[in-house]
Amino acid sequence: MPTLVRLASKPGLTNTNQVNRVGGEPVGLTKDMWPLYQGRPMHHVVTVERDAVVAPLPEHVAAVAVFVDDIGDNEAFTPDTPRTKVLFLTAQDLARGETPASALFASLEGYSPAEPGSVLFEKKTYSFDEVRNPESLEDGPEDALDDDQVSYAISTYLQSERSGGLDGAVVHGHSALHVYWCQGAEAPEGQRVLFWFYEALVPGLNCGDGFFYVSASPDAKASAAWWQC
Repeated sequence: MPTLVRLASKPGLTNTNQVNRVGGEPVGLTKDMWPLYQGRPMHHVVTVERDAVVAPLPEHVAAVAVFVDDIGDNEAFTPDTPRTKVLFLTAQDLARGETPASALFASLEGYSPAEPGSVLFEKKTYSFDEVRNPESLEDGPEDALDDDQVSYAISTYLQSERSGGLDGAVVHGHSALHVYWCQGAEAPEGQRVLFWFYEALVPGLNCGDGFFYVSASPDAKASAAWWQC
């Protein structure tokens, strides 16, 4: 049975060192690790622990953190953009706890991160035969169908999942082996999408009223983050 992880967010943090979070300050960083754009600290978008990512990750990866040059004003609409950065954090990194930019940088001109919130996630399983639409897909098992047909059926299912609830929060993101929607710019060659979310997951995030994608190579040595409206 394929696995699907639903992502949702709600305002505030349970504690300052929790891993799953949107906006606010990241966890686990040192000054050397913090990504910069034109010499300025980038804004934290989201951090999710390994258990919330369906695609396999190397054993040393304990969490994935994403940054953008500016939460509300960015042009990160292609996978090769320098305006985003994906960090793969280890358990040792996470043990450092929350990392305030004010503790690492003397100047924070232009630094205005989103309001902090918690990321909630829920694992589910589904059967392809349960989600496909027989009116739009041929009869037959999943492994006998064209990849586009499979992706269409799964993306339709994920679209309905996005409107669901999770612990009182609206689901705005997913991690799965199939992508809900990817228009034009696909993930870079050799990478697979780890998770994706609607901009409403992160307070104040500007994705052109669209979706934010995070991808990586199987060895986590290459990665990308971008949005499409």
